[in-house]
Amino acid sequence: MAWNLFKLVGLGDVTGLDLLFASAALVGGLLFLAWFFLLMIGGVAGGLLDGALGLDVDMGADLSFKAFTFQGIIAFVMMFGLIGLAFSRSAQSDMIALLAGTVAGGGSMWSMGKLFQVFHNIQTSGTMDINNAIGQTGTVYMRIKPAEVGQIQVNIQGAMRTLDASAEDEKLHLKTGSMVTVKDVIAGRMVVVPFSKENIEEE
Repeated sequence: MAWNLFKLVGLGDVTGLDLLFASAALVGGLLFLAWFFLLMIGGVAGGLLDGALGLDVDMGADLSFKAFTFQGIIAFVMMFGLIGLAFSRSAQSDMIALLAGTVAGGGSMWSMGKLFQVFHNIQTSGTMDINNAIGQTGTVYMRIKPAEVGQIQVNIQGAMRTLDASAEDEKLHLKTGSMVTVKDVIAGRMVVVPFSKENIEEE
């Protein structure tokens, strides 16, 4: 059935590698669109994936952009499929098509990281004094694992900011959506304590 459909649209000579590229482009493209749709309706993607699926989605302050964040994976898959398919259908060898797809995917990961870094710099620019966050109550945006850095959303000078944060007690695991109080600011990072014991997540 599938091969008949390909013949119908003039792709009767499609190969297994073409199917791989096409599937990657389709899946990556759909996930990419879904991700930005979630961002546009309120920035819920990070909390949704972190809380419901257990994925760490780094969208904030430390955007040197780690390669295996959710955004990086979908950008890689999408461009790997699109460019790989284009080279494969242009009568290039399988090796060249795979190499081109891999290079394009890697480049898209790097570009996506730079793009989010620019967005973050715009968000945090200006005269904001993050020390004004001390004593404020906020919510965990990306869960804070024991002895690791997560992110919180806190109101500073009338604006909601997403900032890196770590727990004062390095043994604590603070879940996404829980309330915390900013205790201190060290090297630009919020040091927080749980607002209540219910906010602590057991390992």
